[in-house]
Amino acid sequence: MATFKKKAKVKTKVKETKVEAPVEEDTTCTDCSGEGETMCPECDVNGKNECGDCNGSCEMSCDHCDNGTRECSECSGEGEVDCWNCDGSGNIECDACDGIGDTS
Repeated sequence: MATFKKKAKVKTKVKETKVEAPVEEDTTCTDCSGEGETMCPECDVNGKNECGDCNGSCEMSCDHCDNGTRECSECSGEGEVDCWNCDGSGNIECDACDGIGDTS
């Protein structure tokens, strides 16, 4: 009959180290509150600018008209045109986060 030798148990010490878990930072853009857009500084969010041709008067001088004025063809007599900066939306892409709403 075969005899087996018992293996000696080897005790090893495991060194424990503490690792701090990374703190999750809030990376939401503060300039646009995470929306990706900010108010247009040119038109103050209304999407319109005063017409440059008639200066908001809705009329232009006309040498051939009976009353000496005609409706402005640039603004169609409204006195305002769509904002050149935001294309009439009132908002522009946020510069701080490039329009993604996150600064990470």
